[in-house]
Amino acid sequence: MGTFKAISRWNKVWILATVTSYALFSLYWVQNAYNRVHLDLIENRPLLDSSSFWLDHVFGAVADTLRIVAVILLLVAAYLAWGPKKLPFYAVKKYLATAIFFEAIFWLAVLPEITKRIALGRDPLLLYVGVLLEILAAGPLLAVLGIKVWKYRVGTRSDLIKMGCFAGIGYIFAMWIYNMFRWLSMSGIFGAADTRLAVNLFSGITALGFLNTALTLTLSLTFAITGSYLLIKRNNEKLATQLIGIALLLFGLYFALYVLYAWFAPNEWAFVLVLTQIWLAPLIGLGTGLLKGKT
Repeated sequence: MGTFKAISRWNKVWILATVTSYALFSLYWVQNAYNRVHLDLIENRPLLDSSSFWLDHVFGAVADTLRIVAVILLLVAAYLAWGPKKLPFYAVKKYLATAIFFEAIFWLAVLPEITKRIALGRDPLLLYVGVLLEILAAGPLLAVLGIKVWKYRVGTRSDLIKMGCFAGIGYIFAMWIYNMFRWLSMSGIFGAADTRLAVNLFSGITALGFLNTALTLTLSLTFAITGSYLLIKRNNEKLATQLIGIALLLFGLYFALYVLYAWFAPNEWAFVLVLTQIWLAPLIGLGTGLLKGKT
């Protein structure tokens, strides 16, 4: 892990495509977050005395802002590592570490409000439980990974790879558990469903959307776990890289297929930027590169 120069041009392109997608998604949300705070201040002044204003709206705006900062740090790291200077990993690790840590804060910032809603028994309760599990799966592991990257020293490469695998599995699991709970919540099987999104999971095009989650994300998680095991325990780097490539390909494919599903599904397109993290779709390209043996 001396430098980033060993990364192929193909993978560099798709890493930058993913960062660009991350930036556009974050810009959409940060302007929405500040617009919401502005409306609270102008039109809903009684809400200022509510914990929801601070825990949801203000914390949300801060968290979305940190994602924008994370994008900037990732682009700086990419320029320093792949640009004219071609600095080693050690020289850019703090930019990466801070970006990863800010992503962790983005998830953990939602924890107080979600915990409050669950404690009060608010509907859709199952969806909120899914969000809580998503936060716990993604946030803490990303925070630890950020610290590991910050503290990286020569000779600790294996520890960093191990933590990267755990954080990656945690992130995929976070998307899997949230989206499965989202579908179950929308079905109304386990409680009240949002009338705007109420669905029959096994009817028409909705069945395709549900199967996309149930199959694509499940397979992505399975390949990620298997590849990580081979990398950490068996030291089979070639096969592990290919399996992790399949996991990333399927992970990105899930979000691409979800966008396609949302275009045709009744009422879904209005929530396409709300219900899931579609910025991850370009991982299809990175996964394909790893599958083909490009590093």
